Amino acid sequence: MTEPTGPTEPIEPTEPGDFLRTVLAAEAAEVVPTGDGLYHIQARVARRRHTLRWLRPVTAVAVLAAAAGVAVALTSNTGGPASLLAASPSATPNATTPPSPSTTPATTKPAASGPTLPAGTLGLWPFRTPAEVSAWSSGYAHSGQAAWHLDPAATAASFTTGYLGYTEDNQVLASTHTATDAKVTVGYATPDGHTAPSAVIHLVRFGSGSTAPWEVVGTDDTSFTITTPGYGVSVQSPVTVSGRITGVDENIQVQVHQPSSQSPLGSSCCQSAGGSYVPWSAAVSFAGASDPVLTIAAATGGHVVAVERFAVTGVHAIPGTGSSAPPNGYPASFVGVRDNRIAVFASSDGQLQHYLTVPVAGGTASDPQLTDNAYWVYYIQSQGGCATTLMKVAYTGGNPVTVAAPTATAIIGFGTARGEQRLAYIAQACGGAAQDLVAIDTTTGATNRILTPGAPPGFASDPTWAPDGQHLAVIVRTGTAQHLAVYDAFTAHTVGDEQAATPCGQESPGSQLSHPVFDTAGSLLVAIASGGPGSVGSCAGGHLTTLFSLANAGAIAGLDATPDGSAILVSAFPATGGTAQVSRWVAGALSALPGASGSAWASW
Repeated sequence: MTEPTGPTEPIEPTEPGDFLRTVLAAEAAEVVPTGDGLYHIQARVARRRHTLRWLRPVTAVAVLAAAAGVAVALTSNTGGPASLLAASPSATPNATTPPSPSTTPATTKPAASGPTLPAGTLGLWPFRTPAEVSAWSSGYAHSGQAAWHLDPAATAASFTTGYLGYTEDNQVLASTHTATDAKVTVGYATPDGHTAPSAVIHLVRFGSGSTAPWEVVGTDDTSFTITTPGYGVSVQSPVTVSGRITGVDENIQVQVHQPSSQSPLGSSCCQSAGGSYVPWSAAVSFAGASDPVLTIAAATGGHVVAVERFAVTGVHAIPGTGSSAPPNGYPASFVGVRDNRIAVFASSDGQLQHYLTVPVAGGTASDPQLTDNAYWVYYIQSQGGCATTLMKVAYTGGNPVTVAAPTATAIIGFGTARGEQRLAYIAQACGGAAQDLVAIDTTTGATNRILTPGAPPGFASDPTWAPDGQHLAVIVRTGTAQHLAVYDAFTAHTVGDEQAATPCGQESPGSQLSHPVFDTAGSLLVAIASGGPGSVGSCAGGHLTTLFSLANAGAIAGLDATPDGSAILVSAFPATGGTAQVSRWVAGALSALPGASGSAWASW
């Protein structure tokens, strides 16, 4: 991972809207202010709600300017559909669109009796097997379900924004197809009202006839390519991914995906590159490969949107591999707060790498959390008064986006899951005591509110989503005591509607739990306060197991872990007073990260 040599400045923020903001605006309209201010909220939250989220290495740092020889324009077009990507004189389209059958190392070979793909192609998405195609065909013939599979443009758009998670690349700029083959140019809107292309998606029919669904098989690449690994080869973790790129100050992210997983199997960021059709290379570790075909995606961006160009290729995982951990057993970097700005720190020693946001006059930035699709950092921004705004900024840098800004209301905690498909936040009206825990399914707009009549009882931590995307865990304070509570996010209505059992079981009267964080297996990490040094434990099946204690530490300020729980990041205040100190715990060893001193918030 190549980082800038010193802190770099982000682009000045704007506030573009999106579907999520629309949903949240409707929710915010229902929060009624009840007085003249909750200025005390900021201080209380700073004491009790410092939550950490581990940062999976992700995308690139900002693109600064286009080189004279860039083949795909990084500026917008002049209106109307963008032209297809054009090759530079020195570049030939290659790599991630399927090669001819004679040069393809491996192909998808469905059973002869079922739907098939053209020879030499791999099915990347949405169907994994002929059986899945047959099941969809039966449902479509019976009721017309999921008819979008018959539209190559809709399929390409869903592949880009849903599967890859490039949510800002939501424009279809051009689409051409024959009866069996399609090329769809996708791109993004620019602030001046134009559009720019990011990739050309190649699709084919999975089966024969006009009712065979479309399947993504690759991209047609020019100024940004993947040449290694070759299309259709078998790979194991870690895999070296390389290609060529034309551009200036590019920083490249690489991710490994499979259709059955909600999040990437592995990520690598950021590889610096620049020049005219120059080589680039990055190694990425991945785990959990089980599908017939994996998608390797490389992306660069950050000047206008998070991803401004991308390329993909298809590979197979060698059986029994794909379980390697990152080289050091933990991600390479994490996000935190420095100088009231969201910033990136090195995981080796905590040194500041660069900033993601600019200062806001009189305001503070807090509680950064990375979405589990590893593209957005959500955070809370204050303007110096009671009310706060929920914001997000791409890890590539760029323009912060307003997610929720309820009137005269403080957002005092939040959590995301499944990329941005799940969001929960805690809102408290300025001057009031009642709190709302709002849960939103952003794919459907379904919303539920869990209410508290006053504080106490009140919510005393960020909510954390269980792997099922249906349940939330949060700390509930009842006067001088607090306990862990689990709610059905979409059926509970009051603070008393908590589940009868929690992963931690019966809590000890002599200790208090805080800062819950779910891992992908459903275990729950928690901070434990029992009068002595702060400890960290893991809950599963109704039992709490202490993992380690922090010598000479008082209150734990925040806690997070890698998805499998094998590496933990913890922030704690010294028992003798002072600023929060960040440490990482891997394989039983606790190491201080002195460079991040003072950042009680962090996300890895």
